Amino acid sequence: MSDEKTLISVKRAAELCGVSTQTMRNYSKMGRIPTIIINERGDRRYTRAAIREFLGETMIETQPLRVALYVRVSGGDQKTSLETQETELRKLALMSDLKIVGVFKDKASGLNEKRPGLLKLLKLAEQKEIDLVWVTHKDRLARFGVSWIEYALSLNNVQTHALYDQENKSAQTELVDDFIKLTASFSGKLYGQRSAANRKRLLAEADSRGDS
Repeated sequence: MSDEKTLISVKRAAELCGVSTQTMRNYSKMGRIPTIIINERGDRRYTRAAIREFLGETMIETQPLRVALYVRVSGGDQKTSLETQETELRKLALMSDLKIVGVFKDKASGLNEKRPGLLKLLKLAEQKEIDLVWVTHKDRLARFGVSWIEYALSLNNVQTHALYDQENKSAQTELVDDFIKLTASFSGKLYGQRSAANRKRLLAEADSRGDS
């Protein structure tokens, strides 16, 4: 695909034109700039040639926004799911004229706060090496506390974007698995505490009876 035909997102087009994203959408609805609809949801994209013509400029020289792609599965043999997420993210990131800095992957529960891929991504944001973080669904970032991760990223001027609003059936199944693991973990700790207490009680009783 030539540079002239590279598709640019609404946000990126708005930045190039120096207007808000809503104004950019209004220009499209008014027919002031050609728009390409890329999916059934009605997401819009623009070509550089269309923006150049709209602005009446001979050249638009800007650095592409840098994006980090994050993919996650709960665990087990889910390689295909990781690849599917990455393929979707790569496709639209390239269509949106973004520079993909890296793909960060985790095979871990969304309840796990110490995922290697996520920690590397946060470190990259801290070093000011990315502008965006893209995921297929927000629950890929975390099961709970997504807003805190988004806030931490925003402190470094990094915005998060999810391709889809609703989680799919496999994600709902994963949520059930996460709750089962969480319940099992708490049950194990509680049982261990009770066992320790029982052992301590038995030893105390033995001492009081003078057992050897």
